[in-house]
Amino acid sequence: MLAGTAAAAQDFDIQPYAANVRGWQVDVLSDDQGFLACSGISPQQAHGFLGVMQTRDGWMLRVPSDRSESWDGAVVTIDGRVIDSQVEFQPEGAGHIGISEAAVGWIAQGSRLKVAMNGDQTTDWRLDGSAAMVGKVRECFARKAGRPTVAITAPAPVVESDALRPGAGCPRMCSVVSTSNDTPATVQFYNASDVAITLYWLDFTGLPVEYAGLLPRDDFTVNTWAEHRWLARDFQGVCHGGVITPAGGAQVWEIY
Repeated sequence: MLAGTAAAAQDFDIQPYAANVRGWQVDVLSDDQGFLACSGISPQQAHGFLGVMQTRDGWMLRVPSDRSESWDGAVVTIDGRVIDSQVEFQPEGAGHIGISEAAVGWIAQGSRLKVAMNGDQTTDWRLDGSAAMVGKVRECFARKAGRPTVAITAPAPVVESDALRPGAGCPRMCSVVSTSNDTPATVQFYNASDVAITLYWLDFTGLPVEYAGLLPRDDFTVNTWAEHRWLARDFQGVCHGGVITPAGGAQVWEIY
């Protein structure tokens, strides 16, 4: 869990990474030993904040709680998918719930998340904009955590199927990746085409992370970095404009 112990969790420093990612704020958490985590914080809702955090130990949810015991059971529900879990209570009025990579994917594609702790009422949050938030947290973690210092097993190669294989103008799966750098970019994507498109960020392994759906004449603005790669793909699998690679600074990309 974060910082190793509940007592240490109140001693971290929080710095903003991206102020508005489809309504979410993404922060960098650190302590006197260095980087701890990247966290996406939801817009304020009826039940308070919802945090989705990527740490060196994995992913976790951070939810409000005034309970003082160390651990208790919890059930997390994401659009009907039920996860039996445990919550670790923190001294600053929060609870941490470990979640799997699969659950992170459900959050990114979900619309509603509920948490039921033993003895408490069920609380729930909307997940509007969560796909963009998860992508930005992954980006933050990849930039701030650095490369692992121990050997890891390389993932199995992606096996392309007809469902995954993109159409004209798209790169082969995982053949194009975003690269890390320190030049910020603010990009307004404008759909000047006559079809709906989905905007994807290609992560540091080349896998697409869905950010936004744009109808014709819609636009979407994102804070990103130069040399990050993007795709604007329609429902036929065609990538409009090929691989989009913004330069630094503010810019508008028109998608035809």
